[in-house]
Order: sequence, then structure tokens, then C-alpha cells
Amino acid sequence: MSKRNRKRDSAEFKAKVALAALKEVATLSEIAARLDPPEHGESLETPDGRGDVVAVHREGESARGVPGDPDQGTAREDRTTDGGARFFSTRLRSMSRDRRKSVVETNHPKFGVVRQCHLLGLCRSTFYYKTSGETPKNLALMKRLDEIVLDVPFFGARQMARMLRREGHWVNRKRIVRPMRKMGLEPVYRRPNTSCPHPEHKIFPYLLRDVAITRSHQVWCADVTHIPMRRGFLYLVAIMDWHSRKVLSWQLSNSMDASFCV
Repeated sequence: MSKRNRKRDSAEFKAKVALAALKEVATLSEIAARLDPPEHGESLETPDGRGDVVAVHREGESARGVPGDPDQGTAREDRTTDGGARFFSTRLRSMSRDRRKSVVETNHPKFGVVRQCHLLGLCRSTFYYKTSGETPKNLALMKRLDEIVLDVPFFGARQMARMLRREGHWVNRKRIVRPMRKMGLEPVYRRPNTSCPHPEHKIFPYLLRDVAITRSHQVWCADVTHIPMRRGFLYLVAIMDWHSRKVLSWQLSNSMDASFCV
């Protein structure tokens, strides 16, 4: 049996077919053929003069696409789209909001904007809403943030807010976070790298596999974590009882070596 390459349509074409299927009662092949005529040699279902659906295939192939085997051919079922409205609505609502807004037609002869928004899962106010630009005050603040980032790229939102307050701007951290996120500004600093094992270190087997822990002091566990400080990090090691989750011992260190863990 020969294998045929399946045609893959774009997301925009699928959205057009789905919305057209919701707006009118027609067969899927009729809608697809009207929006995007098939290429030469591809299968297509078209209605004949009596209104019946006729399957047209490439020469020498049956309805299932098997060349030279007419006994394997089966009649293809062409269903109307009104029975699959829930399927098309679900597929349309999975798209982004901006793409769904672009699909709505304001001058459609049969469906108004309210009906189309309902099918797409959009609020009518969302469709008519026009985004407003930033105020001159926000633009001046964003320009100043950009200048500060160039001078001190390791400043975060809190340090930015403190610096701007010293300059006379009445801002807090939340007032700085939004423009920084919109501009894509992130502080550049050295982050802890505690999860990279040495390639020569031995990998020990997991001894607790299939072991039932039913009492205290049966199994202890230990772990190391980092605590961010004003300048650098402190490293904390803790020993806990696996059953009661009680902390049995802990130790702090300003360097990550094995001595404070031991």
C-alpha cells in the first residue's frame, strides 16, 4: 500500500473554515474548496447537479487512496457542519484573543457582532476595545528606567524604586514592576549554581526504593539550600527525620564546602 503525504493547512486557514462552518450550514468540503481550491491531483468532494456529494480522486486511485484496487474503495461520508458546532467553537476558543478578534466580521449579512463574539467566546466590549498608549508621565518614567539599567544593570525593582524616590519621584515597587515587564528589563546578576554535579563524582544508588518508612529515626535526610542576602548568599544544611519531618540539626555557612555539612 502506498503512503500519501497528508496536506497540512495553516492555522489561519483552519480558523477561516471553522468560523465559516459556524456561520452557515454547508459541508466541510464545500467550505474548504471555496476558501482554498485544492491543488492538482488532490482529492475533493464536490456536489453534482442533483445536489449529491461526489468524491473526485486522482486517476487510478480508489476512494481510500489505494492505487489499482477498486474493491478497497469505500464511499466517503460528507457531513454538514451544523452538527459539529460544539467542536468548531472549542477549536476557535483555543486560539489567542487577538486572533479571534481578527476573525469577527462587522458587516456579515447573517450573523451580527454579538453572535460572532458569542461563538468565539469573546466579550463584545473586548472586541470594541482599543488599546490606549502610555501617558507622557509613564513614557518619561520608562525612559528614566532605561537610563538606569544602562548604568547599573544589576538593579531590581526595589533598588529602582529607592533610587527614583531619592530623585523626587513618588513611586513604589509595584509602580516600577509593570513598566519593567513591559520593556523586558531584568536585573543582571550572578545566580547560584548548586545543581551541577562534578563529572567525576560517584553516583550512589537510591537505598530507599521499596522501603516502608513507618517510625521516627528510621531514616534521616539532609539537604543544602541557599538563602539570598544583601550581598551574596548564605548556605543552609539541615538534617531532618523522614517520618516526623522534624529538623534534627542545621548549620549556616558563607561558602559552599563539605566541612560545614560534615
